[in-house]
Amino acid sequence: MRGALGLGSVSVKLSQKAGGTLVVRGKGLDLAALDDPNVVFGFTVGGLRFSGGGTFRDRGRGRWVYP
Repeated sequence: MRGALGLGSVSVKLSQKAGGTLVVRGKGLDLAALDDPNVVFGFTVGGLRFSGGGTFRDRGRGRWVYP
């Protein structure tokens, strides 16, 4: 999946390999105004619901990274 978010874009990739992998990538996102460093991601596949979360780290000068 791909889509626009703010001034940038986000893509989501789900792998069906053993153990599964979920990759969320953002490009050109403006996180300078981020006042809550927590991120929560939820999605539904068929009748199943999944969610995960974590905290961004401030790398200085308005630059945030995860984890």
